[in-house]
Amino acid sequence: MNDTLHKILLITVVLSIFQALVGESLIYAAYFNDQGFLDQTNKVMAALIIFYVIPVVFLFKLKFLYVLLGLIVLTPLFSILFLILCGMLFPIMDENPGLGILVILILSINLVSVGIGTIIGVFIHVLLYYKRKIIA
Repeated sequence: MNDTLHKILLITVVLSIFQALVGESLIYAAYFNDQGFLDQTNKVMAALIIFYVIPVVFLFKLKFLYVLLGLIVLTPLFSILFLILCGMLFPIMDENPGLGILVILILSINLVSVGIGTIIGVFIHVLLYYKRKIIA
C-alpha cells in the first residue's frame, strides 16, 4: 500500500463522518423547524446529491474508485454512532413518537442521497476519463 491509497482511505473516512454529521444536523433542523421542512424533501435530497457528488468527482482518482464502497458502508455506521452520541449530548425531552419516524425518514433521505451521489460521481468520473481518452 502506498501513501496515495492511505490518503484516499483517510479522505473516505473524513467524508463519511462529514456526511453523517450533515444527516444529524438535518434531523435537528427538521425537528425544530416545522415550517414545512418535510414538504421540501425533494429539494433537500437533490441538494444533498449534488453536494455529495462534488467531492467524489474532485477528490478521488479513477484507480481508487473501489474505495468509495467504503463510503457507502461507513456513512450509515457513523450516522448511527452520531445519532446515539447526539441523543446523549443533546437529549430531546419529548414523548412524541413522531420523532422516531422523523429520524428514520431523514436518515433514509441522507443515506439514499449518499448512495445516489456516489454512483453519479463515479459515473461522471468514468465519463470524463473516456472523454480524455478519446480526445487524446
